[in-house]
Amino acid sequence: MKCKVCDNSEINEVCEGHQLLCDKGYVALVGVNKTGERTGDIIHMEQSSFCKTFHIQLDEDSFPMYLVSNEIISKIKQAKSESIYKNQQE
Repeated sequence: MKCKVCDNSEINEVCEGHQLLCDKGYVALVGVNKTGERTGDIIHMEQSSFCKTFHIQLDEDSFPMYLVSNEIISKIKQAKSESIYKNQQE
């Protein structure tokens, strides 16, 4: 099955894994380069954290997937890594 998150597909379907993450309350962030082409980077954020960070209200009628620059994905990964490290030190 093609998935609009992991296959760069124009279809409006998602694979079982991405649907499960959505059902658990996660938003898919898909990395794109400066020309808007997908890079293959995909991360997931809890919906509440995503909405608070990006000041966005989710559309209840659509699958929660957003195209974001690779720089944003890198910053989120770094912040998450630093948070995990900090929590391990406490």
